[in-house]
Amino acid sequence: MKFLNVSLITTTLSLFTSFGAAQADDEDTLIYTCSSVKFYLESVCLSAMRVLELGRRTIDGYPTLYNAEGLNGSIPHKLFPMIPGVLVFNGRNLQFFLIVDGAGHPQGMVYLYREGDYSQHLSAVSPTNLQLSL
Repeated sequence: MKFLNVSLITTTLSLFTSFGAAQADDEDTLIYTCSSVKFYLESVCLSAMRVLELGRRTIDGYPTLYNAEGLNGSIPHKLFPMIPGVLVFNGRNLQFFLIVDGAGHPQGMVYLYREGDYSQHLSAVSPTNLQLSL
């Protein structure tokens, strides 16, 4: 009888550990908070990849060159729109943009608050494992 209890406890602990590990793998890394909207690594990658799949085609004129002081990385910097409905937000208009340097590394996020005017938000986390081909 004691052996059955030990086996049950071991099985329960093993399942709990596996479940905990699976949850930890599902957690995503917060990269940017821009105008109270949180952007995670996976959503940033998916939005940028969708834009790259467009090739030379654009979405409302994006991706486009972006010049701003204080940005790290190699030039030219480009703005990639965060696609509504891709793990981020369900907005109708393209308002959030990822800043990517010439080497494909993300350098920040901007919010379009008025036509041609952007509010810049730099990352507190350095997403070194994200690189996009421009």
